[in-house]
This record gives sequence, C-alpha cells and structure tokens, in this order.
Amino acid sequence: PAALAVGDRWEARYMLRKLAVHTTSAVVASEDVEVDGQKVATLVIDQTTTSSGPFSGDERVRLWWAPALRLAVRRTVERRLEGGFAYRLQLDERLASTTPIG
Repeated sequence: PAALAVGDRWEARYMLRKLAVHTTSAVVASEDVEVDGQKVATLVIDQTTTSSGPFSGDERVRLWWAPALRLAVRRTVERRLEGGFAYRLQLDERLASTTPIG
C-alpha cells in the first residue's frame, strides 16, 4: 500500500516453482525511533511468511517504516527453514544516519 495507517493489513500468496509462500502483513503501531540522535516517526509493520514445499518454515519480520524518509529505519528478522538443509537467521539491522552520503 502507498499510504499506510495503523490497522492496515494485506496478504500475498504465490508459488516459486514447487515452493508455496503465504505472507501476511499488518501495521501494528506508530513509534518514534532514534536515528543518529534524531527522532524519526515510523509505522511498525509485522510480517509473517510461511513457506511449504521442498523447504518449509516461517519467517517473522518487524519493520519500522519512516514514511517521511520512504525507507525502513530498523528491521528485525527471525527465519527458520527445514528441508534439504536447516537454515536459521536472526537479524537486527538499523539505519545509522539519515544524512545522504556525497
């Protein structure tokens, strides 16, 4: 969605060869996040993805989206997949600065 608000929800389903994917997303809150000493207004988006097929498992993403910047200032990911191999990921990435380089 182009214009997001707390309470908005959407979902997607698709196939990638033999892999079935279902993703649900929801804007769950608004929150100020500090980036390089500045408060940035964000919308908190929770996303859950379930995959089934040759690799199956779940992924949970929380995204702090800053509409004024048109980018995420923070993202956490927890992914667990099983199948041909086990795959685990825990990630917490944060924007270091809102100042453009160059």
